[in-house]
Amino acid sequence: MSDELPRMGSGVRQLFKYDPETRSLVPVEERPKLVDAPYVHQDSIEPTMSHASHEGFKFTSKAKLRRHYRENGYIETGGEHLTMKPPKEDIEARKAELIDDVKKVVNDLRWGNIPVTERERETWNREQRELEAYKRRQR
Repeated sequence: MSDELPRMGSGVRQLFKYDPETRSLVPVEERPKLVDAPYVHQDSIEPTMSHASHEGFKFTSKAKLRRHYRENGYIETGGEHLTMKPPKEDIEARKAELIDDVKKVVNDLRWGNIPVTERERETWNREQRELEAYKRRQR
């Protein structure tokens, strides 16, 4: 076998490391030793500033930092990514507004202000007939 390195797709699998002096990959002769020992996750972290508020809180506990994120409406998704939870809406407070919106859409549909396909119109008519039949059965 020649001294040159195997080419991509040659089927030879080996570990390589980058040699900055020669600016090339060189084969690694010895494999890294695996340690068969338990790993314990620690709760302590380096002093970290919260991304959730501008008050300059610094945390040294992962649990306290995550609790702070949750209290401020953020979700930790891994890495340095935080996503904002959608604000919780009080539907009861907007109930009258929602009812008015639905009435307006129904009125627009009834008078042809919104384009509707023939298939949608047939579906709505069928649903209307089923609703009327249901109401008759309930009497």
